[in-house]
Amino acid sequence: YSQLLEILVIVVNYGPQSLWHYFLLETQLALMALSSVAWLTA
Repeated sequence: YSQLLEILVIVVNYGPQSLWHYFLLETQLALMALSSVAWLTA
């Protein structure tokens, strides 16, 4: 719920295109975390 509110604030403040950048960044960070975990456990 709080993250939804955060996203709403981002859209209102910076416009819809910023949301795309936000999602790309989140996905990149998630992938990096996953790959580092996979690398550590390998």
